[in-house]
Amino acid sequence: DPNNVADPGSISLPLGCAPAWKFPEAVDYLLTRNLTPELMMHHQLGFCPYGPYANRVVFPTFWKERIVGFVACSIVGEEAKYLFSKTLPRMFCF
Repeated sequence: DPNNVADPGSISLPLGCAPAWKFPEAVDYLLTRNLTPELMMHHQLGFCPYGPYANRVVFPTFWKERIVGFVACSIVGEEAKYLFSKTLPRMFCF
């Protein structure tokens, strides 16, 4: 029952993460996945141009209107395609 789940708290997105729709390489990648710029904005998708999450689109996970975790997807074919935030509660994993 989602109403009986403990509050996981909130986190910040990775350092350097900015709106994905501001980066042509991120937009190009997301368009190939049928995500329009409107959907990118609505779901607050991010992009990290540098740092430990460089060249990754960031998909935030929300709970009660707060970011509680994220998944970062490589757009350049790195071996680790997906990186998950360490705080992503198990209840959101599938």
